Amino acid sequence: MRAALGGCRLLVAEDQELNQQVLRELLEQVGAVVTVVADGREAVAAAMTADPPYDALLMDLQMPELDGYGATLLIREKISAHRLPIIAMTAHAMKEERDRCLAGGMNDHLSKPVNPNQLYGCLINWVSPSSGREPWSSLEPNPRPNQEETNQAADITILIVDHEPAGVLLLNSMLPKGRICLAATDRATALKLALESLPDLILLNAEKDGVELCRAFAQHPSTSRIPVILLTSGDNRELADGFAAGAVDYITKPLNPLQVTARVNSWLQLQAMKRELAGMKARYPEC
Repeated sequence: MRAALGGCRLLVAEDQELNQQVLRELLEQVGAVVTVVADGREAVAAAMTADPPYDALLMDLQMPELDGYGATLLIREKISAHRLPIIAMTAHAMKEERDRCLAGGMNDHLSKPVNPNQLYGCLINWVSPSSGREPWSSLEPNPRPNQEETNQAADITILIVDHEPAGVLLLNSMLPKGRICLAATDRATALKLALESLPDLILLNAEKDGVELCRAFAQHPSTSRIPVILLTSGDNRELADGFAAGAVDYITKPLNPLQVTARVNSWLQLQAMKRELAGMKARYPEC
């Protein structure tokens, strides 16, 4: 354990002093460097200003000031799941709670009281360079939507950008049913559609000028807050350039339908939570 986690910089967001102490002791005894904060607002501030960045964040869901869901939402606006794994800690072990955590931008889920072996195994899975695991790849596809969900899905717009028409058709066949899908095979059309429709999500092939187009989306004030997921071969340089250009996530090719469905559903639900949080801020500006 010490060989795998020694020197890892971990941020723990937990409001209960006893839990803080237990987690610190468990993590420090395997050589991790631990920072503990007591509420969601402190977690957001610590994650945003860390230099060097933390290797992972253990996030309690029930905290004062700002809970784990809200804190994760704010962190994900600036830091992708690829760069900072967030592991939820909750007393509820139900699958519904785990699915909500993953849909809300967290990478994994631990039930409390935390089991030391599960804690170490989970951290190794996310912070070890040899794990090779991609964020959110374990998500299961959403079940077939009922009529109410289908009606809600009709308001969701996804823009697919791929210079190959065959790539557009393939990706469209993998997307959740009921969405409004727009497609572009060139830069000019992609920018025009993005500005006109302001889609909820953009799926962008990173090949050719894909990274530059991603930068254009990020720099335009009307499209800068639209999440862009790169479709990539997994080349490290291509990924680094894409994240620097403003991408929030990536899907490696050849595309896996389950992975595509999981990533798309996750980001659409995250967007919905952002809108909900914005509404809460408007109603309660003093918070």
